[in-house]
Amino acid sequence: MGGANLSFSIPNSLEEVTPACCRIETFLNEHDAHPRVVYCTQLVFEELATNIIRHAFSDDQRHEISIGVMLDNDSVRMTVEDDGDAFDPDSWQPDSPGSLEEAELGGRGLLLVRRMSDDFSINRESDRNVCRVKITVPAENKEQ
Repeated sequence: MGGANLSFSIPNSLEEVTPACCRIETFLNEHDAHPRVVYCTQLVFEELATNIIRHAFSDDQRHEISIGVMLDNDSVRMTVEDDGDAFDPDSWQPDSPGSLEEAELGGRGLLLVRRMSDDFSINRESDRNVCRVKITVPAENKEQ
């Protein structure tokens, strides 16, 4: 498996997330990415794209979300960019319910993204939110 790149964009529509996920999966499988990397990359992308579509835009206009996936050896570097409202992931904290019964659905996507990735950042660059994620195969899974 050598270096390979995929770049494309999707409109800010939830209906576009699954086809984009499939496109990423196909790309990674065509380039013999480790199954764990494929799984984690799809899950992370789905969470990021869904969060962007649901929360980043304060209007009902069409916006483009740009996706870049770079595969190199045992790692994937993914970039997801949008022109939505500025977002600082460090200022966001999920609710801490007193019990499972009090917990609301949702609100845990960024926690999952951080847990599934080796490196995660969101920065504001030229009026765009730029999310960068790195996912690698854990050493104990490299032989599988």
